[in-house]
Amino acid sequence: DPGQALSSCLVRAAQEAVRNAISHGRASAVQVQVEYLPRSIRLSVVDNGAGFEPTPGSTNLHFGILGMKERVSQARGLFTLESATGQGCTIQVEVPID
Repeated sequence: DPGQALSSCLVRAAQEAVRNAISHGRASAVQVQVEYLPRSIRLSVVDNGAGFEPTPGSTNLHFGILGMKERVSQARGLFTLESATGQGCTIQVEVPID
């Protein structure tokens, strides 16, 4: 069922992003937002944790992040991550609605 696969992708991405924020980023606040757009659904997870310096094309990303990227790619979606040391982390997932 495509709807169930889409839901699973979004829920698992949210779970992993929150888990990373708490366990790796030591965040004291995490904001999860879901937006229903005309042709897609956008999930945003923003935290105030320690952050890190993502390296473009890096292969040493945490396996949870790689898993999120793979699931989102399979759902034909877009995955973005923005972070900086001391600045927290923002993860956005946008998946199309068929």
